Amino acid sequence: MAQLQQMKISIIILYCLLYWTFGSPDERRLLKHLLIEQQYNKLERPAQNISEPVTVSIGFSLLQIMNFDPKKQVLVTNAWMTHVRILTKKI
Repeated sequence: MAQLQQMKISIIILYCLLYWTFGSPDERRLLKHLLIEQQYNKLERPAQNISEPVTVSIGFSLLQIMNFDPKKQVLVTNAWMTHVRILTKKI
């Protein structure tokens, strides 16, 4: 009986983890709309005119150096990276 109870609890925990991993129904609906129904192409540039440049502002904030291995030349960090498209209005 205890083994059946453990199995039920394990199934409930697994269901919850899978539900949270794949996001909410609204997130799944948005991704379905963007990626499947609209045939979104990640390679397209976000510009109306292909000859116009796309200006992007990139920010990087180093929060913490987690690990550094000088022999292997590996630096592990904790950081925030932001990138924003800057809209320019032509007059």
